[in-house]
Amino acid sequence: MPHHDADLAALLPEITGPSGQFRHRQHIHLAFLAVRRYGMPEATTRICGWIRHIAAYERAPQKYHHTVSRAWVEIVAHHVDVGGIVAGVTTCWRPGGGER
Repeated sequence: MPHHDADLAALLPEITGPSGQFRHRQHIHLAFLAVRRYGMPEATTRICGWIRHIAAYERAPQKYHHTVSRAWVEIVAHHVDVGGIVAGVTTCWRPGGGER
């Protein structure tokens, strides 16, 4: 995953904002950005690797669950494909990752 670390490092500030929080909403936002940028199959690989990496970094590897992570990427990808999530993302996230 080393070549993907730079991609994750570039996306995290946009997602977490100044608070640095990485909770469920930030997971979904990361999935949205990855699906838009890489397409669903590649986004699944990247998101699963990234979240596993973040969980290990936070010393909580037990929090990573492959099936759940993959399912969320597939759900987000479905809604991106049908155009239903784009408007929702702009109303749910402000620049810098803060919630409204």
